[in-house]
Amino acid sequence: DESSTGDGDFDTLVIRMNRGNMGAITLDDNITAIKFFRMLAVTNAVTFTLQITQASAGGKTIDYTASAVQMYENDGVSTFTGEVYWSGGVPHTMTTTANAVDIVQFTCIPTGSTYNVFASVIGQGFAVAT
Repeated sequence: DESSTGDGDFDTLVIRMNRGNMGAITLDDNITAIKFFRMLAVTNAVTFTLQITQASAGGKTIDYTASAVQMYENDGVSTFTGEVYWSGGVPHTMTTTANAVDIVQFTCIPTGSTYNVFASVIGQGFAVAT
């Protein structure tokens, strides 16, 4: 899905908030950066659901630390103020079992010029036939 893609090295997850409300990725590398694009397009609350499939070899991870996550007004040029807040204060930890599927949801609620994202884990470790 175009809403969530890796960059050339497949270590950056890009979520374009203006291109729908769901996306799906398969982890080929560890995700070391997450970029929320087109935050300016969010004028009301927007929820984005992401299906993350673990690599066939397993063991890939996602970094959700503050330094790894950035909010952008457009496609990566102008940054916005905002943070990701996880339900219960605990970020998602990707299931490391080969081909496992985790579902994560991100809800952006703009407040003035601050674009905070509230995140929750919908489910983890789904065994989906490949």
